[in-house]
Amino acid sequence: GGDNVGNYPTSPEDHIKMMEELRALLENSEVPVIFVQGNHDDNSIHGRIPGTNTCRIGFEVKDDIQYYTLFSIAEKCPAFHFAGNKALYGYFDAEKANTRVVFLNSSDVPYIVRDGIMKYNQQWDFGYSEKQLSWLCHTALANAPENVIFIEHMPFDHIRHNYSGENIYNDDAVDAITTAFSCAEKLHIESQHEDFGYNISVDFQGETHNIPARISAHCHIDTQTIDPAGFLS
Repeated sequence: GGDNVGNYPTSPEDHIKMMEELRALLENSEVPVIFVQGNHDDNSIHGRIPGTNTCRIGFEVKDDIQYYTLFSIAEKCPAFHFAGNKALYGYFDAEKANTRVVFLNSSDVPYIVRDGIMKYNQQWDFGYSEKQLSWLCHTALANAPENVIFIEHMPFDHIRHNYSGENIYNDDAVDAITTAFSCAEKLHIESQHEDFGYNISVDFQGETHNIPARISAHCHIDTQTIDPAGFLS
């Protein structure tokens, strides 16, 4: 569910070591082990500028290192399909259950540095890139079985952890895609945001699908709601 290791001690080297230790505990498991990325997994919190939600560089553990160190353990599972190019999202097919589980990365923000400060950090900035949204439409949901379950770190209902200063980019796009998919509709959506822009057209007509739940973590509480998009969260 994300936040796979703690943030202490502070150094990225020790953070990576914790990831290595976790992998060693799980890599010989007899059942599939699949991770999603949480907002504490890149260690950027230790670059925080006091009194702000911005972070200096030098403490972050980048996505490709996280992939090689921990997330790539899922490569051992033939039913899991990574999105490719060390992306921290993919899908798992449980064929006997006629179900696909889609694992999203809600911390999919661009790495942009200005004057030694990250424009977006994975500790307080969340979102979905055009690449992930396109993969969701044209790969993860293409030829999907009857049931599709979504799993990610940030809550899909956008309510239970609505702290000020936390931004979620393109969450409305995920809702629109999920709704069109479940209702077997055509969809065209676009955004002109300078860093999170997208232009996506997809045709889900022909077969409706059941979405039993959209499952998330992050809040450190157990609860069940119907989210604003109408899905069990």
